[in-house]
Amino acid sequence: MGINDLCFTQNQGQLVTCSSDRSVKVWQVDVGGGKTMDQTKAYKLSSADSDGLKENVEKQILAVQNDGDTVIAVSCNSDINRWELEGGEEPVETIRGHQNSINALVMWHQKFIISGDTDGRVLVTDSTTGYVTRPEGAYAHKVGVSAVACNDKFVYTSGSDMTMLSYEITANDDSKPGDYQFFMKSL
Repeated sequence: MGINDLCFTQNQGQLVTCSSDRSVKVWQVDVGGGKTMDQTKAYKLSSADSDGLKENVEKQILAVQNDGDTVIAVSCNSDINRWELEGGEEPVETIRGHQNSINALVMWHQKFIISGDTDGRVLVTDSTTGYVTRPEGAYAHKVGVSAVACNDKFVYTSGSDMTMLSYEITANDDSKPGDYQFFMKSL
């Protein structure tokens, strides 16, 4: 689907590309007598970002950079994925952000800021660490989030598409006390 950006690594003849097909690839380039370009690795988005998403434009990768041992890429929806150059195919970190204006937010347990934007995205920000994630499960409202409310166990959002979603909040089994995961399920 076309290369959107490229960068060289510190390894001689090694090039990293990103594309609208939601891929980041590492190539070995021989500009000498062979004039070849051989793919050596293909990084992929996490399963939470790729499962059930067919032709998802907002996950297209726009830009890629290499800083020594790390490859970072940003997608249309402003998610930043980070891979280790010599590591596995899955990102070691995904930093999420709102792509558009925030319409509604609520504070949960004086620690988490839950916000919804005009694109229908719901994000959870840990106010003590700054770490941002999105609930797992169904992706988002089809259009803007219009309201966010919560109680001790659930966060509720309504969208301009006349839908409501419920996000169950549960403690992560292998986490520190107060560390939570957010699971989305429709009402």
